[in-house]
Amino acid sequence: MVSRLAECRYVLCVIDPGYVERLGHEPGSSTKDGWVFDEVNTASAFSNAGRLALIGLLRDGDQLPQGFSFMGPNQRGNSVDVRGSNRLAAFLNDVLPELPGEHDTATVAAARAALADSHAAYLAGDPERAFAEAARVKALLPDAPDGYAQTIRLALRTGMGAGDAVEAAEFLAERGAGSTELHAAAALLYHGARVLDRAARHARLAIDRSDSDPERGVAHTILGDVLDEHDSLDAALGHARVAIHLRGCFEEQTLTKLGYYLRRLGRPDEALEAFAAALEDAPDSPNLLTNAAAAAFEAGDIDRFRTHAIRLHEVAPGSPGANVIQDLFVGGQFEPHPSCR
Repeated sequence: MVSRLAECRYVLCVIDPGYVERLGHEPGSSTKDGWVFDEVNTASAFSNAGRLALIGLLRDGDQLPQGFSFMGPNQRGNSVDVRGSNRLAAFLNDVLPELPGEHDTATVAAARAALADSHAAYLAGDPERAFAEAARVKALLPDAPDGYAQTIRLALRTGMGAGDAVEAAEFLAERGAGSTELHAAAALLYHGARVLDRAARHARLAIDRSDSDPERGVAHTILGDVLDEHDSLDAALGHARVAIHLRGCFEEQTLTKLGYYLRRLGRPDEALEAFAAALEDAPDSPNLLTNAAAAAFEAGDIDRFRTHAIRLHEVAPGSPGANVIQDLFVGGQFEPHPSCR
């Protein structure tokens, strides 16, 4: 089970006193079942990274294990009280509704097998077959979201099938399946296709409705790009800063955008610090080194300018960025241009 958690979107933990005993009720308490502890810890790590949702269902007893909590003031919580007659069944029926329409058992079984084959084909490095099996799911169950959602996942993971994925996103949105995950995915797809008005619409919906910081961080990044296209640099800068805060880490791509916005706003000193932070994650990125060298030049920091320019020449000699930076030197000898002295 632990090895397959990366493939999950939701992990439901049905909690009773035995489960609490295995995981421990308070921090530091000993655990009596290593595999249960490993399973929940792995799921929790994926949940913190925005990869899945970890949900506790308290079926019996009056305690939750560590890492689980009910919703309360200033506390989002991740657990639901399902104690009592039929409350667990009612919860599962609510979050896992029956398929719309009439479907015979054989058709549902064939669709389930095709969906599993699509996952397996993707993991085996065969994206064409993965897309084909997802299309088969849609053909078998045209009113169910599963085949459409799989098409979107495959497009985002492989960079292929963007057209089909956009159609799938619109299909689901029109039928009211507007989950926050769907809006974040649609924003990414439309942004990649340069359909900026729809990218912005779905990004705003993801920000308004999502309780996942990583999802909202992606949406803020996309909104920043859209605003940049409309020459609203101050607003784009604000979204980039929010994205960095929400994602909880200094991702190279978002920091590069932040530095790029600051450069264009005439704030090279701040831009240089953003690029320096990004270089910690991607020290040999030609695009990042080009921007860092340019920001250092604009800030009059000749030592850092020379350091970034020399490294750029080493990792990407003859590239467009290296040629532009090379022109700032006299005779290609890595001596600062007179205007920098």
